[in-house]
Amino acid sequence: MLKFVESYRDISVIGRRFATFRELNGTNTCYGQFWPHGKDETNAARIGAILSDALEKKATTSADGSRWQKPKTEIIFSAPAASIQWITTPAGPRYPTRAADFVIVTDFAGWKLVSPSTPEIEKSETLLQVLEARARFDVEYYFTRNGLTNSAALRVGIKLEDAIKLLGEPTHHLQNGRLVEGKPKGQFQGWLEWYHNPGDRLHVAPYIRLRIENGTVKELEAGRS
Repeated sequence: MLKFVESYRDISVIGRRFATFRELNGTNTCYGQFWPHGKDETNAARIGAILSDALEKKATTSADGSRWQKPKTEIIFSAPAASIQWITTPAGPRYPTRAADFVIVTDFAGWKLVSPSTPEIEKSETLLQVLEARARFDVEYYFTRNGLTNSAALRVGIKLEDAIKLLGEPTHHLQNGRLVEGKPKGQFQGWLEWYHNPGDRLHVAPYIRLRIENGTVKELEAGRS
């Protein structure tokens, strides 16, 4: 369940807006795009209309020219996990500067306005649970595709040396969103990525990313790119 927090308009593309939501079962936030530019998508148009009507007329303009608006009333959505087509953490290598905890891509299918009770909120799935479930599926696909075994052993909390025993040496090392060449003199810190697509045979190939802190896996991402 997600509560609408604020909206901002990207002035670089006419008609593009983004919305920030906060999950009720926890404190995480996420942002997603709505009012698609140049497309007439029924679900997105419906949610976009709800959010548009809820916005205060007064807007705040940030240094980069983006216009920020908050809702006039409380708006809570029940958002089915199946409607989230893609989810990642902005602290990862692709989104190192975003303030939200998660980035989602959704078709808004099944989203509906709700006034949930406390038990309903406590039972609702969190964004972290959605991310972990998606990552586990893609981890297993990566292992299968690359002829590796024991995918269940790769998890948050294991030592980096054990992860390398499972995956082999990483193909990329990123710190603060920048690619780091070669092995560091000390410990790996930041994000490590494993990605293999010899000859670009696959249109999209599976990858695994691990955030390393003091020799331990702190976050795990997996997907296809």
